[in-house]
Amino acid sequence: MRVLSTAFALILATASSGAFAEDYETTSPELLQEAAIDAVESGDGDELLLVMNEMKRREMFFFRAQPDASCGREPPKEGLIGAWGTFGVAKSGYGSYLRLLAMENSTCACLSSQATFDEFLTEEFETTAQNISETEIQLLITYANDHRGSVREDYSSFYALNCRAN
Repeated sequence: MRVLSTAFALILATASSGAFAEDYETTSPELLQEAAIDAVESGDGDELLLVMNEMKRREMFFFRAQPDASCGREPPKEGLIGAWGTFGVAKSGYGSYLRLLAMENSTCACLSSQATFDEFLTEEFETTAQNISETEIQLLITYANDHRGSVREDYSSFYALNCRAN
C-alpha cells in the first residue's frame, strides 16, 4: 500500500509541475533564464530541475563543457588535402559540415568536437584523408562552395538565438 501511495504522490507531483522537459526544448535562452529565476523565486524545485536539465543539455552558462583537444581539430595537411589551395577548401567544407551537425543536434559545443575530418569525408564522400582521390577533391570543392554561404548564415542565426546569450 505504501508503494502505491508513493507512486501516486509521484504522479501527482509530476502532473502538477508547470511544464515538462519537452516544453523547454524550443524555448529561447532568455526565456529559459527567466524560467529558472521564476522557479527559484517561487521555490519550485521540480520546475527548476526541468529548466536546469535543458540548460545542461544545451551546455548553457556553467554547464558549458570545457574545451578539449578536439576543439582545435583541422584537416590534416598531408597528401592531396595538404596541396596548395586544397587545405582551405577542405577546412571550409569541414566547417560547413560541423555547423550543420551542430544545428541538427541543437548544440552549442565546440564545432570540431562534433566529428573528425575523416568522419566528415566518410559520411559525405565515402573516403578518408589518406585515400582521397582527385575526383573526390573536386567533389569536396563543390561541397564547400555549395554550403559556404547559406550554412554560415543559418549557423550564425542558430548561434545567436541559442548560444550567444549564454
